[in-house]
Amino acid sequence: MFANMKVATRQALSFGVVVILLLLIGGLSMVRLSDVNEAASIITGEVYPRVKLGNEIAESLAEDSRSIRNLVLARDKVEADAVWKILNENRARNIERLNVLETMVNKDRGRELLKVIHLRREALGVAYDKVYTANAVDKTQARDYLYAEVVPANLAYIAALRDFTNFQAAQMDAGRDNIHQVYTSTRNLIASLSAAAILIAIALAFLLVRYFSRVLGGEPAYAADVMKRVAVGDFTVDVAVRPGDTSSLLYTTRQMVTSAGESINDVVRSVGAMARGDLTQTIDKPYQGSFGEMRDYVNNTVSKLNQVIDGQRRVVAAANAGNFQDRVDLNGLQGFQKEMGEGLNQLATTVGASLSDVVRVMGAMSAGDLDKRIEKTYEGAFDEMKGYVNSTAEKLDRLIVGQRSLVLAANQGDFSSRVELTGMQGFQKEMGEGLNQLVTTVGASLNDVVRVMAAMSEGDLTKRIDKAYQGSFDEMKGYVNSTAEKLSTVVAEVNAGAHSLAGASEEVSATAQSLSHAASEQAAGVEETSASLEQMTASIAQNTENAKVTDGMASKASSEAAEGGEAVKATVAAMKQIAKKISIIDDIAYQTNLLALNAAIEAARAGEHGKGFAVVAAEVRKLAERSQVAAQEIGEVASSSVDLAERAGKLLDEMVPSIRKTSDLVQEISAASEEQSSGVAQINSAVTQLSQTTQQNASSSEELAATAEEMSGQAERLQETMAFFKLAGAPMISRRASGKASNRSNSLAKPLAPSIERRQPAYASNDIDESEFARF
Repeated sequence: MFANMKVATRQALSFGVVVILLLLIGGLSMVRLSDVNEAASIITGEVYPRVKLGNEIAESLAEDSRSIRNLVLARDKVEADAVWKILNENRARNIERLNVLETMVNKDRGRELLKVIHLRREALGVAYDKVYTANAVDKTQARDYLYAEVVPANLAYIAALRDFTNFQAAQMDAGRDNIHQVYTSTRNLIASLSAAAILIAIALAFLLVRYFSRVLGGEPAYAADVMKRVAVGDFTVDVAVRPGDTSSLLYTTRQMVTSAGESINDVVRSVGAMARGDLTQTIDKPYQGSFGEMRDYVNNTVSKLNQVIDGQRRVVAAANAGNFQDRVDLNGLQGFQKEMGEGLNQLATTVGASLSDVVRVMGAMSAGDLDKRIEKTYEGAFDEMKGYVNSTAEKLDRLIVGQRSLVLAANQGDFSSRVELTGMQGFQKEMGEGLNQLVTTVGASLNDVVRVMAAMSEGDLTKRIDKAYQGSFDEMKGYVNSTAEKLSTVVAEVNAGAHSLAGASEEVSATAQSLSHAASEQAAGVEETSASLEQMTASIAQNTENAKVTDGMASKASSEAAEGGEAVKATVAAMKQIAKKISIIDDIAYQTNLLALNAAIEAARAGEHGKGFAVVAAEVRKLAERSQVAAQEIGEVASSSVDLAERAGKLLDEMVPSIRKTSDLVQEISAASEEQSSGVAQINSAVTQLSQTTQQNASSSEELAATAEEMSGQAERLQETMAFFKLAGAPMISRRASGKASNRSNSLAKPLAPSIERRQPAYASNDIDESEFARF
């Protein structure tokens, strides 16, 4: 069951067990410390005050004994009354102390002993009264009462106080034993639980580390570095895996890198061949999944492009031969391939129809018939060509009519006639103006000028003036001939440029369409990769949050253990105060012993009269010795309690670093999870940037294809227009144009790289930043 748990569940369970043990240790420590505190509170707050009051009553009883003795020894009544007053005040204070003891005693045995003390106190009071009464009459009788009644009553009172004090001492001993028992059991239990918690934490940490190592197949940093290199398209990375590893992330990554690298190499080979104009390269290896789909798309693209190129070759070859009836086979084509075929078919149809009309009109013009016109409706450049042909025919008709009139007038010797120039331009206007000038200047040169200009109006730029003239007529001859030469040069250069432009635009269009299709497929793959990385990011973020919660719980347990240590320190301080108070009791007992010794000495000096005091002094001395012994025993118990409390505090102090160390380990795990989340976020950002770049490339390729198609159309329209002119090297130019057209049709099947290299200087200065593109 543990092997099938999620990562978050494993971490939560592991840290939960550790936290539960820590909470159990902390809770148990608090409960046992509460028991120790309660037992110490009973000793310091209940038993010790009762012992203290009992000792105060015993000390007061010693003062009463001295007072009653001084009463009997008083020399007069005034002195006796003063002593009696002191004695009664002391007796009143003892009564108050006994009343306080009654409120403090809560056990039946204590109440019984306190009741005996009250009875003994009352009996001693009666004996004091007898001595006081007899002392006023007969001091001898008063001394007899002192020995006969006061001394026995005093001893009985002291015995009752001793019994009460011994009972309280027994309670203190029981409290001490209880504290020691609680300490011993708590120490053993906490030590056992702490050892268990440490062993369990070590075992869980070992299992987690072993699990992550088995899942990743290596160090997390190495796995992250491999994934980063794969994410940027580097499939040459050599992924190292452990011997026998067949299921880890690194093993799967190595398998993926191997498969993806082979498939991408095949795609690069096939697409590179297409970029070079070689459409024979296909992918033959069997691939699965997306790699298989990519292989099918590449092979299908090669097949369809071959179909389109073959159709284009056939149509262009037929068009070069003057046959505009052939068409590209569109069966099975789609997308830009079908558009290319349909466009070429439509172009052949339109060009064939327009050329037929132009040939018909120009044939009529060559036969001297200027009445023919193009009547069909055309669009764009074909409509412009129609307008130009019709306009040329009309203007030539007007020009010829003018020439006829001018020639007729000239033949009749009339040089005042002029050619009508309204609406004429270019060489037509120049020819009309020349004719008018020639008619004005000289009729002899008019014939040559009319001959040359007439040929130019028909598009024949091969005619020249060969006759010899002098002066201005010779200059006119030179100008006419120079104009014809320069116009021939311009027309020849424009015609050659139009052929080159048409071929280059077709190559650019084919390359742009191929790039657009490849970029679209790459964008789809990048989007799928980005979605997978987002799911991985969410899982790592959940692990980080669980580690933070566990860290908070461990920190709280550490704080509570520290508070327990402070409570133990406070208990130690209280026990030390108890020890100091007990030492005071020991000093009081010692002083009482000295006073009893002094009383015995005084009684010995008094002789027969001091026997009673000697007995009292002996009893007081015994009581002082027993009080001193009891105080020493209580001091030893208090010292032992202090040692036990200090050891409990030390154990808690030793627990706190362990708990804090556990919290630090949890924080390190949380930091590691955050670093993993940051690494996956960086990978996701790189994939997103790659997707944006791929989409931009696809859009740019489509725009480039549209621009290239438009440029190709304009170039062909320019060729159609320039075909009107006839140059001196017309047969050679015609063969050159035919050769270029053939080369242009064949260039679609040849490598495109040379054409791209020829055009490279046009965009090499755009400073393309290669860092924005992904490397595969």
